[in-house]
Amino acid sequence: MQRLLEHRVFFLFVMAYTVLLAIASLVNTGQIITLATNFDKVLHGLAYFGLALLWMSWRFFKKIPVQQGALRASLFIIALFAVLYGVLIEFLQGALTTYRMADAWDIIANALGVVVALVIALLSINKSSMLKMKI
Repeated sequence: MQRLLEHRVFFLFVMAYTVLLAIASLVNTGQIITLATNFDKVLHGLAYFGLALLWMSWRFFKKIPVQQGALRASLFIIALFAVLYGVLIEFLQGALTTYRMADAWDIIANALGVVVALVIALLSINKSSMLKMKI
């Protein structure tokens, strides 16, 4: 029961991060954030690295018995949805706001952050599998 509660709390945290990322991407920051040229791309990559890694961690620790291949497949699906979420946010910036604009480089930075998270998650699964075989 305690584990289920912890998992639900973690799920709520991941959902909150996802919603806050959208809000932060769509609000007018005005002069609050003045970044060096292209430094915002680093922030995009880090934000979507966090998004993907949080969702992948939630899936990894869900404790539903699955084959390792199914777990890998679910991580790829999460990565795909994280990239699509970034594309949607960029589209919304261009369509719904006058103070933000869609930027293909932001989409690329978002996708790179997701790919790094995916690689780390896949390496973690492989490491976990090797440790289980040694025991």
